[in-house]
Amino acid sequence: MNMQNMEKVQFFIPSQSYLQKIAALFENHRIKILHLVPTAQVEHIGAISVPNLLTKGDLDLQVSVALQEFNQAIVLLQTEYCNHQLENWTESYASFKVEEGSNIPVGIQLVIQDSKSDIFVKSRNLLLAQPEKVEELNQLKRFHADGDMDTYINHKGEFFTKLLENNI
Repeated sequence: MNMQNMEKVQFFIPSQSYLQKIAALFENHRIKILHLVPTAQVEHIGAISVPNLLTKGDLDLQVSVALQEFNQAIVLLQTEYCNHQLENWTESYASFKVEEGSNIPVGIQLVIQDSKSDIFVKSRNLLLAQPEKVEELNQLKRFHADGDMDTYINHKGEFFTKLLENNI
C-alpha cells in the first residue's frame, strides 16, 4: 500500500502571525538559496502566497535558473536540501524539501527559466489577478478536505492545467 494514500488533506486560512512566520522562513531560505546559486531567481509561490486561498500551511518556493545552470543548481541545492518526488523530475524541473529543522514544511521547485516547467510563478500571478479562480480553487480544496492526498493532488493538477491553458 502506498503510504502517501493514507495522508489526509487539511486546509486553513493563515493568521497574520502565521503569515509573518512564513515571510521570515521564506527570507531565510531565499538567502540560503542565493548563497548557493547566486544567479537564481527565488519567488514565494504556493497557496500561502495568495491572499484568501486555503493552504496546507507549507512554504513553497520557485527557484529559476538559466538552462546552462540547471544541472549545477541541482548539485548545489542537494548540499542543503533533500531530493523530493524524483518521479516528477524532468529535464527542466527538480524538487527538493527541507527534511528537518522546521515545523513548517518547505518545498523548493527548481525550474529552467522560460521552460515548460516554469509555471509556478505564472500560476500564482494568475490567481492574484483572478479572485474568482481563488474561490474556485478554494471550493476544490473544501471538497477534498480530510480526503485522500493523491486524489487531491490529481484534481489540483487538472485545475492548474486548465488555468494555464486558458490564460496563455
